[in-house]
Amino acid sequence: MGDRETLRLNALRSFGVLDTQADPAIDRLAGLAANLFDTPIAVVSLVDEQRLWFKARVGVDATETPRDNAFCGYAIELGPEAVMVVEDASTDPRFINNPLVTGPPDLRFYAGAALTTKDGHNLGTLCVLDHRPRSRPDDAALERLRLLARIVVDEFELAKAHRETREKQRLLEMAETMAGVGHWRLDLSTGAVAWSDAVYAIYGVDRETFDPNIDDTVAFYHPEDRELVRRHVLSTIETRTGFDFQVRLIRADGALRHVVSRGVCEQDDQGRPTAVFGLFQDVTDAVGTIDTLRRSEQRYRLVTERAGDVITCYDFSGRGKFISPAIQRLLGYTVAETAGLTVPSVLHPDDRDAVMTVFGEMSRGLDHKTIQHRSRHRLGHYVWVESNLQLVRDGTGAPEEIVSVSRDISDRKALELDLIAARDDAREQAQRALLAEDIGGLGYWRYDLRTRHLDVSRKMFEIYGLDYVEQPEIDLFNDRLHPGDRAWTLARIAERLRTGEDDHNVPTRIIRPDGEERCVSGSSITVKAADGLPAFMMGTVRDITEDRKAQAALAENEARYRLLADNASDMIATFNPDGRSASSRRPVAPCWAASRRS
Repeated sequence: MGDRETLRLNALRSFGVLDTQADPAIDRLAGLAANLFDTPIAVVSLVDEQRLWFKARVGVDATETPRDNAFCGYAIELGPEAVMVVEDASTDPRFINNPLVTGPPDLRFYAGAALTTKDGHNLGTLCVLDHRPRSRPDDAALERLRLLARIVVDEFELAKAHRETREKQRLLEMAETMAGVGHWRLDLSTGAVAWSDAVYAIYGVDRETFDPNIDDTVAFYHPEDRELVRRHVLSTIETRTGFDFQVRLIRADGALRHVVSRGVCEQDDQGRPTAVFGLFQDVTDAVGTIDTLRRSEQRYRLVTERAGDVITCYDFSGRGKFISPAIQRLLGYTVAETAGLTVPSVLHPDDRDAVMTVFGEMSRGLDHKTIQHRSRHRLGHYVWVESNLQLVRDGTGAPEEIVSVSRDISDRKALELDLIAARDDAREQAQRALLAEDIGGLGYWRYDLRTRHLDVSRKMFEIYGLDYVEQPEIDLFNDRLHPGDRAWTLARIAERLRTGEDDHNVPTRIIRPDGEERCVSGSSITVKAADGLPAFMMGTVRDITEDRKAQAALAENEARYRLLADNASDMIATFNPDGRSASSRRPVAPCWAASRRS
């Protein structure tokens, strides 16, 4: 099979028309052709790899015939929109021994117009046939046959477009469900408002009982935010720009939610506003995560301030510009004695390269880094120090200097070794999770169960760590399944094919080509053909590794902080305005005992 024939067969199968039920529109075109040419037989034939299949037929009972016997196999070789005429097949060398000529149905006359796609591929023909020889029709009649063939292809294209639209809508609905993002549209000419299912879900209402065209949607917003919503929408219409804001929404069940709305103004060819289109996302969980991290950071800052941390300002070579008096408690030097010291001169030799590498990275724009290192005490021994480095930029945004907050961690090294790294990792993971929610982060796929053709979005390749290819094999992705998950994942897919049930947000592990293990969440649906058998599967995949890590890191960070506070040597307490203790951390008993004895 040549490349040209492979491309033609791929084009034919892309229409998904083989072995489908009868289409009344195509049937009418076949009947019209038979009527125009006054023939007993007319068919819309599609030339498959080994057979000729009839999408529509008049005067023929069979639904297909071997390709070797087909007149149309010759017709599709003549080029785009060609017309082939056989006046008497019994005298034509190509067909004189054809079983369709030597026996029933005893064909003699044939006229067929190629069904040519916009890319120039001949799918088959619209042809008329007779049992008796006939002279060649005039050019006007053959042009009418060619016109009918074009209409048949237009019907195929229209059906394909409708199918793809339905599939994209299903994928959009799945993406909205997974990412918690809905869409809405306000038609400025009619005032009509349209919501997606996800928007109804965010509001906590349903289509049967709530109509956004009648009911007051702005009333759902927090009273303090309603004017902001109106102002943004009106400004978008007036300025023909977009908007992006976060407000509070009070659902129908009374629950307070945080939502983000982003929108643009649609315009006609003359630049006049025609509609406002927007995206709507529930970010309550993300807001909660940020608040939790902020409270955790505030508690951590309180602990470091009470511990007497050293605050230092450095240039990028490690020379100090400022140092706080707490340096004497940390390393034994007075402020005056540190005048000639630099960071490299007090670092342990084994830590010097790593710390100065960080200084170099910050000189090139790295904003923040937490490091643990050993610094030399005035008495000659080394002290374990944890330093939080923050880049300071000048008015133009260029790196200017480094501010460091350092503390002694020698007596708590075993307990706090990973504390700062865990906190940084939790912050980074939370930021990635928020970014993934903001843009959806979804890869999608579609697998034709009959042709074994797999369509995959570029995002899927990115999630799996693979280089993009136009026509991937399914094993390319199945081979990336974690060995511990491969058997049950493939078994689950087989079970879904058998039952036709959908899958939503099923987690599994994959191993990327570089050896990295990732966790993904997948959803899929199985679509059946007219014969009731599964025709194709499609679904979405989202990388949830960072979400999982962020949650684990935050929990670990809080547990370690709680353990740190419980084992602190200093008393940490809070008091009410009247002087009564509101809370405290050990060791509080010795303090109170001392107070009572005094």
